[in-house]
Amino acid sequence: MNLDNFMSSLKSQEILCYLRGDICSTDFLKGMLHPMKSYILNFAQSLCDKVFEKIPRKLKSTSDFQIVAHRGAHQEGYIENTLEAFRVCAEAKIWGIELDVHWTEDHVPVVHHDEHCGRLFNHPEIILSLTKFSDLRHRVPQIPSLEEVVNELSGKLHLMVELKQKPSQEQEKVLSGLLANLKPVENYHLLSLTANNLKDLTLFPKECFVGISELNDKSFADYCLKNNWGGYGTHYLLMTNKQLQRHHNSKQKVAVGYINSKNSLIREWNRNVDWIFTNHALSIQQLGNELL
Repeated sequence: MNLDNFMSSLKSQEILCYLRGDICSTDFLKGMLHPMKSYILNFAQSLCDKVFEKIPRKLKSTSDFQIVAHRGAHQEGYIENTLEAFRVCAEAKIWGIELDVHWTEDHVPVVHHDEHCGRLFNHPEIILSLTKFSDLRHRVPQIPSLEEVVNELSGKLHLMVELKQKPSQEQEKVLSGLLANLKPVENYHLLSLTANNLKDLTLFPKECFVGISELNDKSFADYCLKNNWGGYGTHYLLMTNKQLQRHHNSKQKVAVGYINSKNSLIREWNRNVDWIFTNHALSIQQLGNELL
């Protein structure tokens, strides 16, 4: 067994069950893990990165791939999901950006990861769904509307729009209107961590839907295949070659995240992964250019 396969086999089924959001068979374990979830995921990500960045690799693939800046260039000196974090990606000729969408009280889609403004802007009392857009703009002007992002950056960057909630019919109409001048699949995709947020949309083709799972939920991957969605993505360690080929055989794109080193980039490039999500888009783009 090589190191890649060995690392992929290091999974505690009980912990993975909980982290995926499934029913945990041990209530005590569930209670113990809940406050540690972010810590566990971050630690596991860091450990994987440290291991894989040390494994020497040679580029063998001649296939194309696209780099997607996760929340923009947010770990390279910019605040995540802001126009500044997106603009620098366009200037660097990065292929695409991933952005998160919430809705304000008056049904304006805004680009922000969390439900409130505490983590980034020290305003935990500002809950997006309970705040009108005009008030949000006054108090936290750094948060852009989706319309602002589309107007400025569509055509310069492929938009990977992650919906954090299931849109109402009214919200879907708003979203469709904002993206009306863009071509689905060619200019944008809609992403979600759950099928429920996308499956009932009627104004968008299924080919632009992409399922994302932090811990490679097999049932979600199967759902994307069965329903002819446009793609599926998960952590690079958990996307096996067999699964990758299964999605490609169904004409689906495959995404992995989050790449942050030269050797990890080469590994995914050699595996013919389509979309490489990263929190270090500027440096990964530079590495990719140097490898060509």
